[in-house]
Amino acid sequence: MNNMDKNTCKTLFRTTAIAASIFALSACGGGGSSGSDSPTAPASSLKDQVAPGVYTTELVDDSGKITEGFVSILSPTGKHVVAVNQADMTTGALEFRTDGTFSGVGQRIFVKDGWKIRNLDIKGKVGDDRESLQLVTNDYRAALSRKNELSDQPISLELISGSYTRTTADGDTVFTLNGESLDGFSADTSCVYNGQVAIPDTSINVIEISFLAENCKDVQQTTGEQRNGQFTALATYDNEGNGTLTFVGNNGEVNVLFLGER
Repeated sequence: MNNMDKNTCKTLFRTTAIAASIFALSACGGGGSSGSDSPTAPASSLKDQVAPGVYTTELVDDSGKITEGFVSILSPTGKHVVAVNQADMTTGALEFRTDGTFSGVGQRIFVKDGWKIRNLDIKGKVGDDRESLQLVTNDYRAALSRKNELSDQPISLELISGSYTRTTADGDTVFTLNGESLDGFSADTSCVYNGQVAIPDTSINVIEISFLAENCKDVQQTTGEQRNGQFTALATYDNEGNGTLTFVGNNGEVNVLFLGER
């Protein structure tokens, strides 16, 4: 799958100015666990600690360079994706504590002279409004701000069922959702997709997707063998117009970024 148009990304996910407090968080050790007086919140009470949903993203690396990310998504299950673009994403799971801190592990998959993989430690702090996160990893710091209008759109398997198409100069990529099932194909990579769809909480606009990619061919710097395999992704649905499906994730070797219209 190809990188999407930069202007489209910025239109859909306009980022906010990066918070100065993120630097203080990094300098102070990132807000990890403070010990037994700060027990990890169980998954069933995650929403008491943070507001899951779709987040705008700004990242700063060790040199101080700020990058506007495409999107971050936090599922009610604790799964998360920080997507700078298709060529740089971090996926993993976070545990949130009652003192407003969180931690976890993530896998960063990015392009630098080919696809690279780094395992990251993640830590940070939730804002008082539960709708902003300051996040620190081995590689970068990030400020995340929740997109409330999009995140709070109620969804259902029936609502999101249908075919979504992303058109590029190299051909169409189509994913069709039918209840809990998913299938699709990509004209430019020859990939064929089959998988499953789940909605953890119908009051939060986050969808968990998994699918198997097969029959893929070599395109540019990515081999068919790298494209094949089991992908996991987080998605969101925008009901504006005919409906748009966006998802980001990886198969442990390469990333996927899809934005398709119904």
